[in-house]
Amino acid sequence: MSMEKTRYETDAQAGKLQVVDRGDERTLYLGGLPQTTIDVREPGRVVADYIGFFHLGLLLCQRREHAGLLGLGGGAAVHSLRDSYPGMHMTAVELDPDVAEVARRYFYVQEDEKLSVVVDDARSFLMRRSDEFDLLVLDAYDGGGYPARLYTRESFSLMSQALRTGSRGQPCGAVAVNAVGNLRGRQSSVVKIIKTLTQVFPSVYLFAVRQSFWRRLFGRGNNYILFAEHRSAPLARQKLQSRAEQLMMKTDCSADLVGMLKEQKALPPLENVQVLTDRDVRRGRVTLSI
Repeated sequence: MSMEKTRYETDAQAGKLQVVDRGDERTLYLGGLPQTTIDVREPGRVVADYIGFFHLGLLLCQRREHAGLLGLGGGAAVHSLRDSYPGMHMTAVELDPDVAEVARRYFYVQEDEKLSVVVDDARSFLMRRSDEFDLLVLDAYDGGGYPARLYTRESFSLMSQALRTGSRGQPCGAVAVNAVGNLRGRQSSVVKIIKTLTQVFPSVYLFAVRQSFWRRLFGRGNNYILFAEHRSAPLARQKLQSRAEQLMMKTDCSADLVGMLKEQKALPPLENVQVLTDRDVRRGRVTLSI
């Protein structure tokens, strides 16, 4: 059994922040929940399987020039995407300055001409941003679960507006969302997020991550990766597979895109499911928990 060593600990905005080593794996905990795990010998290697699924979002993009990450954590997604697409620019937005500093000091997140780390509220950043993004990844949690104001219809509308504009004046990028929980019933946080995405984006895709990381440690459900775009109808599996094969041949993509496509699921029933709105968040009518 690997020895456990706490490398760093402090009280951050969302709770106790810890950096813990177990063998060659280093994990960032926030409020007792694991946020990021990397291999200190090979930071670009995917340890938590759900990180690899973010690569699928690029199958929906006309270009792969700029990715935005709403939620940095320890930067596992940054490392995975940088290793696979070294020419792509990335902007990572992190609310907590302590988390951003830990990512730099302990998780090898190094800013350069291709990577910017912005300490800001994600919605404030989206309202002030000047760049357009091909892929936006929302992977944000606080000590209690989801920061609900990032998962509302209004927030997803801001993300839509931040996507690259195509030749016909319509957004031509994609939004990826990591959601942890289950798909059972109208009160499921994941189902509410899916329903809200459908109010902004005509096409929404759902993938289940075959891994027991969260369930083994906390019993709080599974990782689901959602993709949303403005295509009038979702791409067929055959088309996605063709694009996946091409992307894997043309790039250093480390993710098994073709294999992950097998984990696509049908959307759950959405009738009478709550649409998340800013108004309901302000009135305390939104419950989003892992």
